[in-house]
Amino acid sequence: MLATVSVQFRASTFLAHQLAELQRRPPCPPPAQFGIQLQRVRVTGVSLWQNEPKDFDIFTRDALGDRVANDFPAKGRQTQLVLDLDLSVTTSDAVAASPGALTNQLLAFTPRLVCDLTAFVPPGPGISLRVEKRSLEWPPGSLPALPPTPVPLPMHLIQQAVEDEVLQHVPNVTRRLDPEGRLHGGQEAVNAGLAADASLEFLELRSEASPGNDYNHVRWTYFHQGQLVDRLHGEDWALYFRASDIALTMTLTVEALLKEALSTPEARFRQCWTDFEGGTDVARFRTTVVIRVDVPMVPTFDKQIPVVTTISLAPGGAGLVVDLWLQGLEELVDDVIGFARVAVSFLPPALSLPMQFAIGEGVSAGEDLLQGLEVPPKKGITFTRPGPYSVRGVIELPAPAELVGPGASIRRLASDAGGFSLAGGWPAVALTPSTVEVRSEGFEWRGPQFSCSAASRNILTDFENDPYAHIRLDAVIELSQAGSEPIELCSAAIAQAPEDLEFPLSLAPVLPGHLPRAVALQASGRWAQRHPGDSVTIELRTTAGVLRVTLPPAGELRPELRRALSGAIEVKLLACEQVLPEWFGGGWGGGRKFRLDWIDDPLIDPERWGSDPVVSGARFERWNVHLSGMPAETTVLLGTEDEARWTTSVAGPSGTASLSLLLPGGQVPELSAQAPLLSRSAGAGVRAAAQGPLPGIAVSRQAMLRVARIRLERPVRMAVGAAVRGAAGFVVLIDGAVLDLALASMHRMTVVRRRPAPGARQLVATPAGVMVVGDCGALLHRANGDDLRLGAAGTGVRGAACLGSELFVLRAGMIECRSADDGCLRRSMATDATAIATHGRRLVLATPRGLVLHDGADAGCATALPLALPDTVDMLRRVDDLLLARGADERWWRIDVERGTAQRMAPDAEPLRFASSSQAALHVVPGASAIDLYLPGEAAPMVPVPADRGRRPGDSSATAG
Repeated sequence: MLATVSVQFRASTFLAHQLAELQRRPPCPPPAQFGIQLQRVRVTGVSLWQNEPKDFDIFTRDALGDRVANDFPAKGRQTQLVLDLDLSVTTSDAVAASPGALTNQLLAFTPRLVCDLTAFVPPGPGISLRVEKRSLEWPPGSLPALPPTPVPLPMHLIQQAVEDEVLQHVPNVTRRLDPEGRLHGGQEAVNAGLAADASLEFLELRSEASPGNDYNHVRWTYFHQGQLVDRLHGEDWALYFRASDIALTMTLTVEALLKEALSTPEARFRQCWTDFEGGTDVARFRTTVVIRVDVPMVPTFDKQIPVVTTISLAPGGAGLVVDLWLQGLEELVDDVIGFARVAVSFLPPALSLPMQFAIGEGVSAGEDLLQGLEVPPKKGITFTRPGPYSVRGVIELPAPAELVGPGASIRRLASDAGGFSLAGGWPAVALTPSTVEVRSEGFEWRGPQFSCSAASRNILTDFENDPYAHIRLDAVIELSQAGSEPIELCSAAIAQAPEDLEFPLSLAPVLPGHLPRAVALQASGRWAQRHPGDSVTIELRTTAGVLRVTLPPAGELRPELRRALSGAIEVKLLACEQVLPEWFGGGWGGGRKFRLDWIDDPLIDPERWGSDPVVSGARFERWNVHLSGMPAETTVLLGTEDEARWTTSVAGPSGTASLSLLLPGGQVPELSAQAPLLSRSAGAGVRAAAQGPLPGIAVSRQAMLRVARIRLERPVRMAVGAAVRGAAGFVVLIDGAVLDLALASMHRMTVVRRRPAPGARQLVATPAGVMVVGDCGALLHRANGDDLRLGAAGTGVRGAACLGSELFVLRAGMIECRSADDGCLRRSMATDATAIATHGRRLVLATPRGLVLHDGADAGCATALPLALPDTVDMLRRVDDLLLARGADERWWRIDVERGTAQRMAPDAEPLRFASSSQAALHVVPGASAIDLYLPGEAAPMVPVPADRGRRPGDSSATAG
């Protein structure tokens, strides 16, 4: 374990990264006040200050190992980041007078934002770096006079309003470094701090895990006063290891091991020490062990055994090369027979395995005692043996991005008298100012939208009689940017429009995010009929400023356009009449498939695939298929061509079936059907002649658009949708903790609570709250923030379920029934179940004999489910109306309790990766340290075509079925 870890940054490199990071996160402009609009807040420069005196709290550990405050603080100076701001200010009249572009009637306010830059010890492993805004300063000339406004305002009011907006909308930023706590061996730090040297040429971030009880406030006072030694060796950053920490760890560990191991009369441990040699690109440690040897026929003597350890950097910075030379053992075994019995205990645990490997074949005596000694494989370590008494280990280094930042690399190892540094580059990219570009072609007429299941000649008749009742106007405003600084679309609103402001004139849901973005506006045919010559103005708020776009009137529905829309309806009706009966009538059991794509005909779909501004570019899409008019018990499969993702359904007595499948954006699934044996034997002719409703199919796709990414300090295990403090949100299980996430806005989630949960394995959503189960026991986290422990703490729990107001907790050999109100035990029953869930008003238990149903009142009231799973089930999950089972091989199965069937699920199927709430969805990748927030777009109806006859978009010829 390293008692002290130091990371240094070249000041110019660090500031360049801070500038780029701040420019990547621009704030949205606030609403106008008194006719004055703050257009843009841009950071143009960053510098360091360290001239304000401050006392820093210093901590130590008491006899119980707890972190307690020292009586004496460290006295130093606060390190500060000073941001040079460029605030673009204009008037509302100037925005309105510049349609389609940002106004150039701007004034530049140039204040300075002073932020405290602080390092501190957060809960859990690692350290945190925080940038916290403090004050806005106005140097001379930074506040020019405004042009005349409708309401004259004193300058001090304008200044105060600007300060309030900037301090409110520029966020504080906290970043956790080394979240796994690797540098301190998983141990939590006691002290952490950040300071710059006296000349402000470099910064040092230092953390301390074992401060001892000495005058550590003196050391930290020197640190915060800038008395630092440059360890960069000309690089952008450096991670410094103190040689004394490593040498002391080696010495104490060897001493503790050998005092216990060498207790025989023949060999006794006397002392050991470790020396360090630096000054080159290799760090060399020499551990000397002194042993008193007393064996018959040989005079008693003291033997010094040197073990030399060198640490160097592998080519390309791919890992650390640790070489051990154990020549002292070779000399010793030639003198003392049988000494090999204790030789394997000479080194600390981290080095004992390499030593065993090194002496496994190279001694001249005691070979029978060393037979079979090998180095077992270790994750991230590769061992080789250059010689009989030497061993080499190559240790994979973690990516420096966790400690330094994205783009950092390790380029050299350099040692000095006090220790050694791993140093490297950290290139910063300078961003260029960006401007908004707007493009819109105004309103376009769209014909009636319908699926084949609703296709009817009446649609064409109704359109001919009253076209305005069945068509609509669509307009798309496309936003893009020139320049590398990100620009974000914050909101869109209707600024000016005749009469109906919300309905039937409406904006599609605006999904904020970085440009390019598109905003869709829709109007009904009736509205267009009443306002053929009226324009509509949309106000767009971006991080580059506020602008307005005026859409010209659509005009009247011309006769030639009316005929074109009528022809498109006719072609679509013909396609539906041809495609569906052919597949439904002759495809039963014949292996026919549908590719659920648009018919590739410009009369039917002028925009073609992928041009929908809301759907195009979606990371995921949900496909919904509803089938009607099929024989009962027909099995329908919806999946990708390679069957990596798929779902099935069985038509009920009414002949209907519904399927839903989530796919990465741009993938198109196929649909196939397998009729029951009776229908297949009767043949297609019998099916076609059978009385019944005409076969129908309705298809829609829905974009799931990522609007935010939430980075967490530890890997994610699972997430469930739940009410968090009375609001819609999610509960996320990470390694060792449970997080409550609330939807702060339509594009932002916040962590409102963090609770430790060591050993937790599963979350179970119930009407009473979310149950957390695992080695930590069972806890009910209620929506109001209260926690209710169910049973003894620390007792391992295999699963939990909820029926009404009763909570069932599955422990080894027992099911406990507890009250959801107070958690009191009502009754218990013996069981050999390994997992538990609910189905309807009954419990589902996974036992060694398979799945069983019982009512939860008596262990004897159980009904076996007639299905076979491949192995033992260790987890059952209820997701909406699905019951999922996980086997010991980590494979998931979907259980149909009513039909008694089990189907294997794809490893990235939607129920396993998505947690849904009433307003949004989280995409979870188990093992990753980030989750994505998704919002659903509008469902777009589609027309399917057969896979063997349809064509992909972009083909030269059109296909009408």
